[in-house]
Amino acid sequence: MWLWLLAAVSHLGNVVVWLAIASALSWTGREEARGLIPALISCFILTGAIKAVVGAPRPPGGLVPVEDPYSFPSGHTAIAFLAASYLAVGVEGALRPALIAMAVAVAYSRVALGVHRVVDVVGGAIVGLMVALAFTRLRGREGALAVPMIALSPVLYLAFPIRPGLASGLALGYGVSELTRPRGQARVGVVGVAVGGLVLASLVSLFLVELPRVVECLVAFTFTLYATNVHVRVAEAFKASAR
Repeated sequence: MWLWLLAAVSHLGNVVVWLAIASALSWTGREEARGLIPALISCFILTGAIKAVVGAPRPPGGLVPVEDPYSFPSGHTAIAFLAASYLAVGVEGALRPALIAMAVAVAYSRVALGVHRVVDVVGGAIVGLMVALAFTRLRGREGALAVPMIALSPVLYLAFPIRPGLASGLALGYGVSELTRPRGQARVGVVGVAVGGLVLASLVSLFLVELPRVVECLVAFTFTLYATNVHVRVAEAFKASAR
């Protein structure tokens, strides 16, 4: 039971899970959630690059499967601290400490599960906070990353050390989405958010199985494009036809 709970908490540092959460939040009209999406993708790419350069091996005897053999920094911790600190800027009350507690819990779970050392999660937290700071200052101007993301996508596909199909597809999907995104921040109703959440959940399930690189790239591209662009267009078309 304890192992299952730790593994569940650990998934709160999964980049795809947070992309789904950020997308659902953006559909409700939360402007900061829109900026969180490229921040998450950038953090995933940055931590993967640092891991490959440092090349630190993971501690022996991990209790859960891992996606790569590299230990420093902890990617899950980086994603959790990025999401918590970026969203904490726009919330008040009990939500702020809850977000920080979530990030700390993810960091603890990675050490408790034996897949990271303390130095790894500290490094991950620092990376996540730095990316959050950078994107907080960039807020409202994230569209400038569209073309660089598209240009980076083939490089990620050919040379990225950790799930290159996922990294490439996410980058390409975001870049294409941003270039073709409808103007303004559309709000999707409760039913629309629920339907979109089910679609994203079905796509997230595909990331849990091992896929060929090209298939994973296509799934990641579809996931990002749907989450950031297509669903809003479908919801708007549906509302227009219902009038």
